Amino acid sequence: MKINIGACARTAGKFVLRHQAEFLMGFGATLLTAAVAFAIPATVAATRLVDEEKREQNRQLLAEARENGSDICAQVDKLPAKDVIRVTWKCYIPTVASTGLGLACLVGATTKNARRATALATACTLSETALKEYQEKVVETIGEAKEHVVRDAIAKDKVEQLPPAANTIHYTGKGTALFLDPHSKRYFEFDVGEVRTISQNLTDKLRDEMFVTLNDMYDEFGLEQTDIGDMFGWDVDKVRKIDIYTSAIKAPDGRPVLVLSYNAPPQYDYRHY
Repeated sequence: MKINIGACARTAGKFVLRHQAEFLMGFGATLLTAAVAFAIPATVAATRLVDEEKREQNRQLLAEARENGSDICAQVDKLPAKDVIRVTWKCYIPTVASTGLGLACLVGATTKNARRATALATACTLSETALKEYQEKVVETIGEAKEHVVRDAIAKDKVEQLPPAANTIHYTGKGTALFLDPHSKRYFEFDVGEVRTISQNLTDKLRDEMFVTLNDMYDEFGLEQTDIGDMFGWDVDKVRKIDIYTSAIKAPDGRPVLVLSYNAPPQYDYRHY
C-alpha cells in the first residue's frame, strides 16, 4: 500500500496546531523538570570549582608572602560573590536555558488557552444570540400558545433522555413536586406554588444588583451550587425580567415531571457582554 507522505504531514500539522497549548504545557513541564535535574550536578561541579578557586587564590597569597620573606599569610575562606559567579556561571547554562524555555512554553500555553477561552465565549455568545432570536421569531410566527407546545416537546425529549429512575433526586424539604433542571441535569422536589415567588425574587435581585447567576437561582430552590453556576446568568442590560416556566411532562415510569425553562436562557460569561 502506497503511503501519501504529504497527506500524513498535513494531518500531523493540523493535529499539532489543534493541540498547541497541550504540547506547550507538556514541553514546559518537561523542561522545568530537566532544569532541576541539571541543577543537581551543576551545583556539585560549581562547588568543586569554588574550592579549586579558593585553593588557587591561597597558593597565590602564600607565594606573594614568601617573596616578601614570610611563610604566614591571610587565607581565603569565602569567595566574593563576583568571583563565585565568574567561576561557576558556565555550570548553570543548561539549568538557566531549560528554565527559560520551560517558562516560555508555559506562558505560551497560557496565552493559547486564554485565546481559546475567548473564542469559546464568543462562540457561546453568538449561539445564545441566535437561539434567542430564533425563540422570538417562533413566537412571532406561530403564536405564543403553539410556542408552548414546542417548549413542552423539547422538555419531553429531555426527560426521556434523562429519566428520573436513573438519576438521584434531591430533596429540598420545600415540597414534593418533581422538577428537572436541564442545566445541572438534576431532579429535585419542590413546591410548585413557590416557583412564581422565585421568579420575582430573581427579578428583584437582577434590578438591584445588575446580575443574577444560576447559583443564585439554585440558592432559591434550596439546591447546592455548581461549579459552572457562576459562569451562566442574566445581565440587566439584556434581560429586564426573569420568568421561570415549567413544562409538565410524564416520565417513562409514569411520574409527572416539571421541566424548568426561562423567558430568556442564562448566558455564558454574561458579565462581559
